Amino acid sequence: MKRIALYIFFSLIVSIAFGQDVTFTASAPNAVVVGNQFRLTYSANADVNSNELRVDLNAFRTLAGPSTSSSSSVSIINGKMTKEVSKTFTYIMMAEKEGTFTIPAATIKHKGKHYQSNALTIKVLAEDAPQAQKTQQSSGGISSSDVFLRTTVTKRKVFQQEYLVSTVKLYTRANIGGVDNVQFPDYNGFLAYDLVKPSQINYTIENVNGKNYNTAILRQTLLYPQRSGKLSIGEAKLDAVIRIRSNRGQQDLFGDFFSTYQDVRKSLKTKAQTITVDPFPAGKPANFSGIAGNGIKINATVDNTTVKANEPITLKITLSGNGNLKLVNTPSIDFPADFETYDPKVNNNLKNTSSGVRGTRTFEYLVIPRYAGNFTIPSHSISYFDVTSKSYKTVSTPSFDLTVEKGEGEENTNVVTAFASKENVKFLGKDIRFIKTGDFKLIPLNKFLVDSTLFKLSYLIALVLFVGLLILFRTVRKNNADTVRVKHKKANKMAQKRMKIAQSLLKQDHNEKFYEEVLNALWGYLSNKLNLPSSQHNRDRVKEILRDQEVDEVLITEMNDLLDMCEFARYAPSAVTVSNQTIYDRSIELISSLDAAIKK
Repeated sequence: MKRIALYIFFSLIVSIAFGQDVTFTASAPNAVVVGNQFRLTYSANADVNSNELRVDLNAFRTLAGPSTSSSSSVSIINGKMTKEVSKTFTYIMMAEKEGTFTIPAATIKHKGKHYQSNALTIKVLAEDAPQAQKTQQSSGGISSSDVFLRTTVTKRKVFQQEYLVSTVKLYTRANIGGVDNVQFPDYNGFLAYDLVKPSQINYTIENVNGKNYNTAILRQTLLYPQRSGKLSIGEAKLDAVIRIRSNRGQQDLFGDFFSTYQDVRKSLKTKAQTITVDPFPAGKPANFSGIAGNGIKINATVDNTTVKANEPITLKITLSGNGNLKLVNTPSIDFPADFETYDPKVNNNLKNTSSGVRGTRTFEYLVIPRYAGNFTIPSHSISYFDVTSKSYKTVSTPSFDLTVEKGEGEENTNVVTAFASKENVKFLGKDIRFIKTGDFKLIPLNKFLVDSTLFKLSYLIALVLFVGLLILFRTVRKNNADTVRVKHKKANKMAQKRMKIAQSLLKQDHNEKFYEEVLNALWGYLSNKLNLPSSQHNRDRVKEILRDQEVDEVLITEMNDLLDMCEFARYAPSAVTVSNQTIYDRSIELISSLDAAIKK
């Protein structure tokens, strides 16, 4: 009976821990080229059934799909059990005509409930013009039209404090292996807020003058000019590592394939941009806030209009709209003289967007009326420059009439305020505390802790702990000094970290980076586990060491096959006939098997 009760209790805990909201999302490239294939992926964080998937794919041609993949994991953290499940459905699509098309939201049914994905908008670009294709196929040097860097701005003439957006974008028709020595523009004279600052380069397709480029935003910045005149956005610079085919003649694909390419460094830079900033027009109001924008509003509320003396009142003033509200000074409210006031608490709920700073800024005032009577909190107004109408506009708060009644026991009430910060207010109804009565445990005056046996014993305990920690420290230091042993022990752990990165790239369909990370994981594991210096990173040497370690020949063959497939997949995808998921699973299994087979 106890076992049944425990089983039911455990099942309830598991069901509660595993319960989660289902999310269903769609993903695809933002832009594709006519005649090119692309992946359309639907993902759910539940074990959904493909038979319950309903999609409308009439805008494109479906070549294959849906192919299904799933994964699950269970973890227990601080006694709490959680389960993560993911299910992915992938279609291979083709764009057949130029234009902008929308894939409507898909639906899926799970446990009697329907879930809807997001809709997708995909821009289909025209194919390269014939001359552009000819240039692209040439194996000669890289020209300035093949790879370039460009800075664009949304406006070239603005008023002071009017926003604009600067974007640094990389355009390439070549295979870029990486970038370094990146220098972004100086924004002297502007307040700058980063909108896009990616940790890695993510490409999309864009057609420029009849040519299709892979483009990536390197930095997008929201700018507010702080002074009038001619302001300059400086140059952006970087060094691109471009992989091009060398002129050594035709090579055997499976022989010396990798020697037919070489890396070339090319320095790129943008042109400086000049922005004309007009000053604020004449006729500034006396209450001008110093900001520009549009749709700016101000509102105020009080939590109570009828209170008793010495009871607090909260006044909230909220600014909202499109403008750099961070620059607005704290409103100075003319409270009645009999009100005790405190510094306001400021709360910013502002978001930097490509259309300027948007959101709200709230000022919360705490005031305490000390005497009874009728009082008024006056209206407060500010002015700003409206960039749409190119004129000054004024917005105001309402005024508030307050009735303060005489408080009970007002004459005997003591009020203590924390004048240092003026944030906390305490009312003390009593200033006398009664003497406590009852039984007490008293300690003789002549009994001290230093004379006790426990205190003397603590010396011995401290000495034992010190000696133990000293021995442990020396042991750890000795083990860490043996770098070969440390690398041998951490080989599997380091490989698993790289494979997790590879799994993330796999989910994002970054195929080339996925295979590169799998290769790094395999070679890194072999290097650390077998203590191979970089000069001996070749397969023959690895096979020789593995055979000396009496590793099964099947594992050695599997290792060789996986290295082949990963290397071919990076530069000749058509040479690989198995899926990326299969290569990932086989690599995980290979590392685990080698770790068990290699002698310690």
